[in-house]
Amino acid sequence: MLYRLIKNKQVDLGTDKYEVPIAPISRPNKDFTSDSPQTDESLMLDEARDQASTIIGQAKAKVATMLEEAKSEAELLLKKAEESGQQKGYDKGCQE
Repeated sequence: MLYRLIKNKQVDLGTDKYEVPIAPISRPNKDFTSDSPQTDESLMLDEARDQASTIIGQAKAKVATMLEEAKSEAELLLKKAEESGQQKGYDKGCQE
């Protein structure tokens, strides 16, 4: 964490000027260069990312297919409804 909680006992509230104590921050000493060999964890992480990308790609393709099918089905239903409405209107007109 890069923050530290400041408590009221650490600050003198009796003056007009407040001084906040600064705590030193320790940084990890790890060297994350690309020349270092990959560990088992990083290999597993890379494999998991590849699998996730594959699954996401498959899901997007399936969604696109489902959307196209839904659009074509909606157009077909609309066409049938229009034809049915026209036929009912024609029949009612003939009866009157």
